[in-house]
Amino acid sequence: MSHPSSDKPKIQPAVPSSSQPAGTKPVQHQIPAASLKFKRLGGALLTILGILESLGAFAQVLTNILFAPWYMLLLSMLGLALAVTIAGSGLLMLLRRWMPETLSPLLGVASTGALLLLKVVTQLIIGDGFFGQLIPVAFAIAIFIVIGRGMRKLAKPA
Repeated sequence: MSHPSSDKPKIQPAVPSSSQPAGTKPVQHQIPAASLKFKRLGGALLTILGILESLGAFAQVLTNILFAPWYMLLLSMLGLALAVTIAGSGLLMLLRRWMPETLSPLLGVASTGALLLLKVVTQLIIGDGFFGQLIPVAFAIAIFIVIGRGMRKLAKPA
């Protein structure tokens, strides 16, 4: 007695799954590697800024837990979250530097801008000078220039 499935042929002919004729190849949009070079430098800048700011924000959170009012603790925790977001978007840009995606550069630029805005608001509440803003502002200007130029090159039609 034979099994019913043994009567079927084991090798089936290959059927092309695409609706294109067999002689033509699908058109692939190739993006030149030069237009994606901004992701390496932008990712490195975002990662460095994110790591530096997250270390400072973590120390500030620990200090504010004990010695500051609740709104200062909230602002420092928000700063820590933004710094981790900046570092994460920088790492994503470095990991996907050969891919033409726009999520991580836009996330990096938006979170950098939000971090600068939060730092200005925090400095206005505290009443201190703006000397501590030199490094984040310098990094932010470089990030905005590098990622902005790279995204503009990426968006240009060929």
